[in-house]
Amino acid sequence: MKILATLLVRNEAELVADCLEHHLQQGVNGFLVTDHSSIDGLSEVLREYRDVILDLQYESDCRYLQNQWVTRMARRAVDFHPDWILHLDADERWQGLELLRHIPPIYAWVRTGVWRNHLPLAESMPGPFKPRTMPYYELPGRTGRHAARFVNFGSGSGGKILHRPMPDAQVGIGNHWLHYPLAPMTDCDGIAVHHYPIRSLEQFRRKVVNGAAAIDANAWSPEIASHWRKWRDLDQQGRLREIFQTFTLTEPEIRNRLADGTLHFKGF
Repeated sequence: MKILATLLVRNEAELVADCLEHHLQQGVNGFLVTDHSSIDGLSEVLREYRDVILDLQYESDCRYLQNQWVTRMARRAVDFHPDWILHLDADERWQGLELLRHIPPIYAWVRTGVWRNHLPLAESMPGPFKPRTMPYYELPGRTGRHAARFVNFGSGSGGKILHRPMPDAQVGIGNHWLHYPLAPMTDCDGIAVHHYPIRSLEQFRRKVVNGAAAIDANAWSPEIASHWRKWRDLDQQGRLREIFQTFTLTEPEIRNRLADGTLHFKGF
C-alpha cells in the first residue's frame, strides 16, 4: 500500500522534521510540500528530507489560498500512483493508517475521527516541541462538565480527509471535505489525528497574527474563521495571555479529568 501526504506549511520549522518522521513511521511513503513564504529556516529542514519529498512548491501570495494549494498537490500526487493521499497540517500527528487496507474498494474517500486536541501545560515549553511534552488531550463533544477548549472558537471538531488518487479532486478549506468529485465516502474513527495547535504563548501570538492577516488578505466574510480576528482584537487589548491560560492544564484538573474520563493521555 502506497500512501502519500500533502503538507502546506508556513514558518513552522520547529514542527516539520518531527511531523515527517512520525508519518514515515506510520507508513507514509512520500510527501508533496508547499512552503508559503517561510522565513524561519524551514528550507533547511526540507532539504534534509529531499529524498522523501516528491514535489516541493513555493508560494509568495500574501493571501492564504489553502484549499487551492492543497488541491494542486492532491492532483499532482496522482502522477506518483499512490493508493491513498492524505492532507496533513504540521501540527498534526496521524495514527491508524494501516486501517486503510480494510477500506472496501467502493469508497473513494475517508473521513477520520475528530481531532485529539492536545493542551499545553505551561506558558513556555522547554526546548523544541515534541509530542511527548504535551501528552494530554480531549475529544470534542466528550468533555462532560468541563469547558471544551477549542470549540467555542470554531476550531475544535476536526475530522480530516484522505482519498484515493483523483485527477480532478477538489479539497475543501481546512482539509475537512472533498468537494469534488461526488463519490462514496466512509468514516473511520480508528484513524486518529492528534492535534497540537497551541503550544506556547509566543507561538500562539505568532499564530494569531499570521492567521488574522491571512483572513484579511483573503477578504473572507466575517463568519469564516472568525476566531482569528477575535484573538487578534484581544491581543491588541493586551489580553492574549488571558486567553492562552484558558487552554493550559493545571495539575488538579489533570488528575480529576483523567479520573472521570474526559481527559486522555498519549505521550508517543
